[in-house]
Amino acid sequence: MRNPGRYIVMLLFLVVGMAQAPAGYAQGDGWPIVQQCIESVPSSRSLRAQWNFEGVIFSLTRDGVRAIRVDFPSSYFVALDDGTAFGSVGAFSPDGRWFAYPAGSTSFWVNSVGDNAYGVDEIRVVSTDPRAMMYRVPWNDYGIGPAAWWTLPRPEWIDNDTFVIAGSMAGGGGIIDAFNAEFLPWDRSASLTSLSHFSPDYTRAILQVHAEETSGVYDVDSDTTLASIPSRSDTVAWLPDSSGFVMEIWQDS
Repeated sequence: MRNPGRYIVMLLFLVVGMAQAPAGYAQGDGWPIVQQCIESVPSSRSLRAQWNFEGVIFSLTRDGVRAIRVDFPSSYFVALDDGTAFGSVGAFSPDGRWFAYPAGSTSFWVNSVGDNAYGVDEIRVVSTDPRAMMYRVPWNDYGIGPAAWWTLPRPEWIDNDTFVIAGSMAGGGGIIDAFNAEFLPWDRSASLTSLSHFSPDYTRAILQVHAEETSGVYDVDSDTTLASIPSRSDTVAWLPDSSGFVMEIWQDS
């Protein structure tokens, strides 16, 4: 009987480091943890003082991406997921101020297994604050599958102005300026459809070899694979300085 177990592997390219606790905390005490239930947050601005977290908390619901913040009286939509907009396939800019996601149309139940056909007409870049500023980047793509998040490629931000996205059209994807729609075709030998989880400094990415159920560490500048990983995973988190990453993988035991 197959009994898959999970474990986490950390790969470091340069050094192994430890996060430093804030001043005033003894070594080994760890970070302070504050818990507060979002469901208990009152909608009234006068009672909102009970919710005192700084910044913004985002959540993905069946209808789209919502935000909640201390300086606004209620939660609000950042992006919808309604068949014409695909917020579940979006990504936040590194500074959290912008959210990029595809939009277009859906044709439901196009085959005997119940797949949907998703057409993309544009990439929308919206601000994450309540002002809801929007930039539209023309983009044509399509996909057939059970859900948009499973079928369509997700934008991946390189910096706060630029993102990279794969595609079945436009020569396989490329690099896009989010605010003036300038497009730079992808010119590496590795296909963007096989790359994901770019490092914060845009020097490396995870190469997924689907036929062999393996992964690799891909170097963008040299267009080569630096290391091979005997598993695939959609759960990857890079260290902030891009020196390594944590990957969740499955192993049969």
